[in-house]
Amino acid sequence: MLGKNRKTPLSHISNVFNSVIHVLGVREIHMHGGAYTWSNKQKTPLLEKLDRVLMSADWEDIFPLMQVKKLVSDLSDHCPLLLMTGDCNNVTPKNREFRFDVAWLKSEDFLDKVGEIWKKPVNSVDPIDILNIKLKRFKKHFKMWGSNLFGHMRKKKKELKYELEKLEKIEEHATEYYKNLFGLAPGNMFHMSRDLWSLDETISEEENTMLTAPFSIKEIEEALFSMDVNRAPGPDNIPIEFFQH
Repeated sequence: MLGKNRKTPLSHISNVFNSVIHVLGVREIHMHGGAYTWSNKQKTPLLEKLDRVLMSADWEDIFPLMQVKKLVSDLSDHCPLLLMTGDCNNVTPKNREFRFDVAWLKSEDFLDKVGEIWKKPVNSVDPIDILNIKLKRFKKHFKMWGSNLFGHMRKKKKELKYELEKLEKIEEHATEYYKNLFGLAPGNMFHMSRDLWSLDETISEEENTMLTAPFSIKEIEEALFSMDVNRAPGPDNIPIEFFQH
């Protein structure tokens, strides 16, 4: 059995991270709404606090009433954290942000309307510009379309989130109780040996040519359709289900 004081690569990384926090003079903002931010989403749940928000003294001087609230996790194993500056009275109202709802895919006229928007000509030769313009048109149309057609579903979703929040609190309470009862679980002490690979190991020219070759249409399709659904979307707020259809 490894001794409790034995150093591991993980402990070294933790020490470096703590040193950076100390040098920068930042501290964690207290989180409301729960004690844990990650769950393994299994029948026997494992909860941990893996996500934190840190702030500097200068930031705290500007926003002295700042708070962090843990929100309910819909599908991800991580809970989103909401950073609130506490200056809500001076916030300028903004237009509602576009959110893609996978329920749209079940609508009979959804794909037909997407095809109609997608076929409109674009005055550009750059593939990235063409894609961005098409996505912008798509979001502009379906932002209002989704609001009119699926408003009742958002109400139901809000009710389910409330129920999920209550279940998460029960789960956290049970986890905290048994952690206090039995103590913390031992950490993962496994680490790879430094001499696992020899220093002269390199890839061959043939392997390098294969790795640097342009992607084929087949490879792109395989990668696209092998992606899991019900995952967090990218910066454009459009999930992978849209591109798979």
